[in-house]
Amino acid sequence: MPSCRQQKKRHKAALELMVPRTDEQTAAANRAAFGLLLADLKLTRLQAADLIASTTMRPCSLRAVKSWLAAPTVVSARPCPTWAVEALRKGGARMRHSQCPPL
Repeated sequence: MPSCRQQKKRHKAALELMVPRTDEQTAAANRAAFGLLLADLKLTRLQAADLIASTTMRPCSLRAVKSWLAAPTVVSARPCPTWAVEALRKGGARMRHSQCPPL
């Protein structure tokens, strides 16, 4: 299991993927950042949907998360919104803060 510092470093790298881009580039960067956060937090897609829903206080379905992570060539693929990446990041930070001792 990665240490808290390693997780912070990887999350910073994921956020660097989110510099201003065109719509296609933004969608690809958001998909990559979302997938990286999902892997770092060791969450299932259902857990990610629940975490996003609790962070935003808005519904988020498993189907939505699946469509955000799908390859762009798949018919059901949808662009991953920036707010979803931010909500997952904030929810993950809240989870890490409750699990990690102060550095």
